[in-house]
Amino acid sequence: MKILPVKKQNRRKTNAASSPSASQIGALTGAPVRMLLLSLLTGLFLILIHDLLTQNRFWRIQQIQVNGCRQLSRRQVLQQAQINIGDNILAVNLNLIRKRLLAHGWILQARVSRDFPGQLRIAIQEHAAMAQARIQQNYLIDQRGIFFKEMDAQDPSGLPEICGLTHADIAVAGQKAGQALRAALAILEMRKPINRFWPDSRISKIVIDPETGMRVQHQLATGASIYLDLDLRDYRQSYDRLPRILAWLARRPDIPAIAGIDLRNRNRIVIDPIAAPGLDRIPAEKEV
Repeated sequence: MKILPVKKQNRRKTNAASSPSASQIGALTGAPVRMLLLSLLTGLFLILIHDLLTQNRFWRIQQIQVNGCRQLSRRQVLQQAQINIGDNILAVNLNLIRKRLLAHGWILQARVSRDFPGQLRIAIQEHAAMAQARIQQNYLIDQRGIFFKEMDAQDPSGLPEICGLTHADIAVAGQKAGQALRAALAILEMRKPINRFWPDSRISKIVIDPETGMRVQHQLATGASIYLDLDLRDYRQSYDRLPRILAWLARRPDIPAIAGIDLRNRNRIVIDPIAAPGLDRIPAEKEV
């Protein structure tokens, strides 16, 4: 039996083959370094672009156009929006500006837009104040019956006052105002046909009583005051008869002045005359 010699392996060669070479080590460590350098360069580039856009004078607001001001001034709108000439037009948040504007009591709607390179446009729609009413505090009311603002010293004076309202009459989101408030606002819209009889007159007060109806106080240009009593539910038909009554009164010199007219009853009209100078007593109410 012949025994063959066994060749010994070269451990140095085996170890050398199993350990990574210098080029392999460089390849493994170079990839993360390249990624880190790329990230740094990208960050620096983005910072440069940001500074170019936000600090360059080319993007500064040079003009702010404000449309729709009636009660508010341009200055008040800009103060509410919190923007100024010189602000960066790219940095302003249009949605945030709109929310600031809508937070003002007088502003019903607002729209904000950019006009590159340096103009900002603001368009607002204000509430139309129809009257004032007091429910714990004095409030302004618009044509929809919304109590849109608590009154202050800067608000317009001389608005018709509506008395006798309750919280149930207030219009809330998605719902109509109560019947009493709707009737009062409708009367404020319907007063135009009687201007030819009472020129330059205005409604100074409307008093609402669920039991007796609605009393509308007219302030004439002469300084005199005349009341109209209307049915709270049938006020339109009652008010439509007023021009004919005033035309009839114009042909009656025996009734020189009146204190008021009661139009609540469909079948009769009651006129409350004022005593003429020299009379000892006021004449009795006259039915028509």
